[in-house]
Order: sequence, then structure tokens, then C-alpha cells
Amino acid sequence: MKLFAKVLAFVAICSASFSVLAISDAQRDAIAERLKPVGSVCIQGDSSCANASVAAAGGGAKSGEDIYNTNCMACHSTGAAGAPKFDDKAEWAARLDARSVDTIYRVGISS
Repeated sequence: MKLFAKVLAFVAICSASFSVLAISDAQRDAIAERLKPVGSVCIQGDSSCANASVAAAGGGAKSGEDIYNTNCMACHSTGAAGAPKFDDKAEWAARLDARSVDTIYRVGISS
């Protein structure tokens, strides 16, 4: 078979296959609904999200006690992973002798 005939046969087969893939507008809309993003990110100061509300849990300032109880207490109340216990002055003094307060803060914030 010549190349031209092969190309025509291929186009005929593809055309027949594509007609099977024809979908209605309702089906197309349903597919678009399933594929749309589940959310979006709004950065403070971005004018495109002026109507966005602040999340309830993260909107206000937290006290030091709230931060400690949420992020630090698990290790510092038990000494887990070598963390100095909250009320162990000797352990904290040894760390402060070896490092500056800024280093202690930086390590704590990055943990």
C-alpha cells in the first residue's frame, strides 16, 4: 500500500475513534467540576482576595503559654529527645553557658 493510502486509512480510523469521544455540555461541565481546584491561597495584602476572611484558629495573637502548650510541652515536660525540662535550671544554665540566648531561640523556633 502506498504511503498516501496508509495516511488516509489512519485518518479514517482516528476520525471514527474521535466521534466516540464526543461528550455533551453537561458531561463537560461535570468533568470541569471534578477537576477544579479544591481551594486557593490568599496572601495578606493581595488585592485579588479582599473578601477573604481570616481563619478562625490562626487569626489572633497567641500567648506564650499557648505556644508552649501547642509546640514545646511534649518534649520539654518529659525531656524527650534530650530537651531540657521546663523547670530544670541546671540543664538550661548549661545550655546557656554553651550558646547565646539568640542561638537557643533560633534552635527552638526552627524545631
